[in-house]
Amino acid sequence: MKNKLFSYLKNKYIIASTLFCFYALFLDDYDIFTIITQKNRLTAIENKKKEVDNNLKQTKETLSKLQSMENVEHYARSVKFFKKENEEIFVITNE
Repeated sequence: MKNKLFSYLKNKYIIASTLFCFYALFLDDYDIFTIITQKNRLTAIENKKKEVDNNLKQTKETLSKLQSMENVEHYARSVKFFKKENEEIFVITNE
């Protein structure tokens, strides 16, 4: 058993292959840890892009609704709580 192990360790091809694999996996600029980190960052950026796209879609829908003055007034009153002169607004929340 010990003799067989020494014969593998003396083989220059096995030594070279082992060193190459070690270098490629751990010491190279694009080692396995860098690749995993970059993949995680890419996933996070793609998720952020989806959120931004959804926000853009909602903003475009709101903008298209605000083309008429009636909708502008409705939006200002319901979302921004604007009021007309001599008018009071009461906000009732369910908590």
